[in-house]
Amino acid sequence: MTEELVRTRATRAVGRTFGSGSIAVFLAAAVLTEPQAALAEQPASTAPAKPAAQGALGVKLSLGQSGFDASTVRSAIAQELGVAVVDADDDPASSVWLEVRVETADRASVNYRSSDGRSVGRSIELPAQRERALETIALLASNVARNEAAELIEALERRAAVARASGETSPSATRPGPAAPPAPVEPAPRPQAKPPASAPSSANKPLLAEEPGVNLSLWHPIAILPDSDRRRLHVELGLGYSRAGAIEGMAVNALFARLDQQLEGMLVAGLGGWAGGDSQGMITGGLGVLSQGRLRGAAFGGLLSLHLGRGSGPYGTDAWAGASLEGIQSAGLWSHAAGDLVGVQAAGGMSTLAGNLTGMQAAGALNWTQGDVEGFQAAAVNIARGSTTGFVAGVVNLSGLGGPSLSSRGFEAGVVNIDRASSKGLQVGVVNISGPQTGAQIGVVNISDELDGVPIGLVNLGGNTHTSMVAFTTNRTPANLGVKFLTGYTFSMLSAGYDPRGTSQGNAHEVLQSAIQFGGHIPFAGRGAIEPSVGYAYETYLSELDASVGAGHVALYRAALGWHFIPELGVFAGGGLRQMISHQGDVTYEAEGFGGVEAF
Repeated sequence: MTEELVRTRATRAVGRTFGSGSIAVFLAAAVLTEPQAALAEQPASTAPAKPAAQGALGVKLSLGQSGFDASTVRSAIAQELGVAVVDADDDPASSVWLEVRVETADRASVNYRSSDGRSVGRSIELPAQRERALETIALLASNVARNEAAELIEALERRAAVARASGETSPSATRPGPAAPPAPVEPAPRPQAKPPASAPSSANKPLLAEEPGVNLSLWHPIAILPDSDRRRLHVELGLGYSRAGAIEGMAVNALFARLDQQLEGMLVAGLGGWAGGDSQGMITGGLGVLSQGRLRGAAFGGLLSLHLGRGSGPYGTDAWAGASLEGIQSAGLWSHAAGDLVGVQAAGGMSTLAGNLTGMQAAGALNWTQGDVEGFQAAAVNIARGSTTGFVAGVVNLSGLGGPSLSSRGFEAGVVNIDRASSKGLQVGVVNISGPQTGAQIGVVNISDELDGVPIGLVNLGGNTHTSMVAFTTNRTPANLGVKFLTGYTFSMLSAGYDPRGTSQGNAHEVLQSAIQFGGHIPFAGRGAIEPSVGYAYETYLSELDASVGAGHVALYRAALGWHFIPELGVFAGGGLRQMISHQGDVTYEAEGFGGVEAF
């Protein structure tokens, strides 16, 4: 293209783009200038002119602590655009330029500034790999430049082609240097194909302009906008497979819908939906949904709802880190979030969370939380590797697996409850196991590292539980043996008794009795203790007569006074009341006296 033709096209652009005056001025300022071919013919005594933006694109760089080199960044932008790039600060009079800011190594922004002060910009997250990050910066700068000053870039490309043909500076140079002395002309080497650089992931591609903002798709890229994956749209409607760069509005597809970057609004897919960036709104898929980054809103999947991070895993994802969710996530089979969750996570099968839970987690089979739980867990099996604050209900509950260095508070109810953290609260189940605990354990078997509270169970074991053997006699069953578990100010005792001379309705019967007691332990004088208790006993008659004859259920109300001569040996005696309920429903009362020894 001749210089006259470039000038004519720019003049027409000014005349027809009143609403885009900034671009027209950019074109007029950078293109409608006579080429200064005579510069090389200036006398040596004349001071060389300051490198100007003549025939080049001015770029301001603000690289902060990113560690990128300015000349390297300009060179990458020049190669991507195919035009010369210079430092905009070398031409202070220029009122139009691109500004590239990379203050940190993980994010870049590019702004186009026009002569009327208008600024249009884009920003993007950068890949962790250095080479890919540099390429992403160049792609973003190229995108903004071509969108906002397309005709200028075209003119500069043609000027650069003319310059290369005449032996001038290549467009990849960031500054024109002083003319080099003539050198012998040698045959140019055969150009080598540049190896293709690894393309940035779809989540990092710079997006094109929003206009027209609406797209209809059959199966991407068979659509009104074939490059919709590089566009920020308001509405995306499709029948088979839709793909958009980002959505600020709504995306609906009968089968599959995919967004490479951000969602602000709603994504609905008949089978599967994928949002590849930070999202605010709702994502729904008939079979499943996949989201990445940060999600504020809701994600619903018929079978699967997976909220993953962005990383080095398959398809640029990291299944176990890097994402957070504020809102609701649910699925028929499996819900998973790769980060912290504030809100509700639910699934028919299992709910898993790679971070901390603040809210509720529910599932039919399994809840798994890698971090702490503050709220409510309900499933057949609940697992929290961190501490738990709140309520956990299930068949098997496991929490505080990180050990006593963690701290838990709340209530656990299940068949088996295991909390290895230092806890304050209540465990209710068949088997309760805890680390250091302040509170109560109610179950058949209660085990703790150390319990500052009340264990109520058949078997209570712990670091501060004293277990002893007991032998005693009563006026009902002369021979009794038992095991006593004493923890702090409470105890439980399991015992069995035998009476070879029991009577019922005037007949002699052998009586076998099994009993359990729960009571308090009130120490005095260093070696003595008063122990009131309540208990239950069941009596079986060992004879050929009907076992239903006579008393079957017995309530025991006792009080004992004990004294230990040495820690390993003591004696006790006391009395109480027996409330006997026969199999026929008759209730009778009988006074009871007892005494015995306690060893170990």
